[in-house]
Order: sequence, then C-alpha cells, then structure tokens
Amino acid sequence: MTSTVLTTAQPGADAPRPTLGERIAPQIQRRGALAVLVLVVVIASATSDTFATWSNVSSILGNNAFVWLLALGMTFVIITGGIDLSVGSMYALGGVLGAYGSTHGTWLAVLLPLAVGAAWGTIQGLLVARARMAPFIVTLVGLLGLRGLMQAITDEGATTYLVPRHSAFRSLGAGTWIPVLIVAVFFALGALLLTRTRFGATLTAMGGNENAALLLGLPVARAKVLVYLLSGTLAAAAGAL
Repeated sequence: MTSTVLTTAQPGADAPRPTLGERIAPQIQRRGALAVLVLVVVIASATSDTFATWSNVSSILGNNAFVWLLALGMTFVIITGGIDLSVGSMYALGGVLGAYGSTHGTWLAVLLPLAVGAAWGTIQGLLVARARMAPFIVTLVGLLGLRGLMQAITDEGATTYLVPRHSAFRSLGAGTWIPVLIVAVFFALGALLLTRTRFGATLTAMGGNENAALLLGLPVARAKVLVYLLSGTLAAAAGAL
C-alpha cells in the first residue's frame, strides 16, 4: 500500500520579496499629489535663485493660507463623494460681511460671516441629504444665490465697506504668520476630526459605499448636513480673514 504524505506550506513562503521599486511605487500612487509638489519645488529651487528664499516662502504661505481653509472644508465634502461649487462665492461674501461687520464692532465682524456661512451650508446640506437632490445642482444654485446676495449688499459693487484702521479685526488677516497659525490650528482640528472620531469614520464609509454605510446604521444624512455646514463656515471664515 502506498502512503501519501501531505505537507502544509506556509502562505507566501515561496513568494519572492518585493523589490525596492515595487515597494515605493504604491506609496507614490497613494501620495501622487505630494510627489508632484515635491518635484515642482525641487525643479523651481534649482532653476530660480529667489524661489527657495525665506521671503518668497513666507509670501507664498501668507497669500495662500486663506485658500487652504477652502481646501480643508472641500476635503470633507469630497471624502463623502459630494461637491461644493459655492465656496468661491461664499469666500467673496465672507470678505464683504467681515468688512461690513467691522464697522459695527470686532465681534460682529467675526461672527456675521461665520453665521451666514453656517446657515447657508446647512441649507445646502439639508437639500442634499434630506431632499436627495444632486450636490452639483444644489451648490451651483448656491453659487449663483450667494453672488446675487453679495451684489445686493454692495449695491452691485457701488458700495465699499472699509475696515476701520484701529479695529482689532484687521490684525487677524494682517502680516504673514497670524493667518498661517490660524489655518494651522484649523488643519490640526480637521485632522483629529477626520482620523480620530466616529464622525470621520462615518465620512470615510460614506465615500466608499453610501448604501453599505446606511445598512451599517451610520447617520449618513446627519453627516452630510454637517459636512456642508463645515464647508460653508470655513469658506466664510477664509473670506473674512
């Protein structure tokens, strides 16, 4: 009689080890935008004598800090699979409301744009989450509505609101490092919210498969409303700064 001996091989024991290039390629694919940014910075620094100077770096940081707030809010929206086309108009309206509020006090200059941004974002979120309307349509209409509201407040551009010279509100957006520090705080809070909270996990699940998130019992509708509220608020804050 012939006996058969069965041997159990360890999974992957005979598989070849991945090369260095095979290990690096997936990381580059996952972080493609960062890789391109690093490449552009290296090329620009090598071809220009003034690009890598401290004055240029501080200028870039100061001039783009406000746009980063827009990007932060949009990040949360995109993670859920949505889109917010109204942030550009809300950004402009936030600047107008901040300047208008500063003529009546610093607190109004800060709170007025934030309140309007939060309210507008909540309305858009309710239309997307509860009325199940397409985010593209809702936020496109929001873009036009905000633009019209700004035209009405400024008499179609004929009225300009000036921030008083000695207003404390002026210092929030002055210089380079105050706006950058404010934005850095928002980014740290956003990272914690996205990676360390149940809300962030819900957003990631929604972006992966919204139907599966619903079946898991996750508060999808509430999360959508909060995401658009966050986007509107940050856009208005960026404009005010």
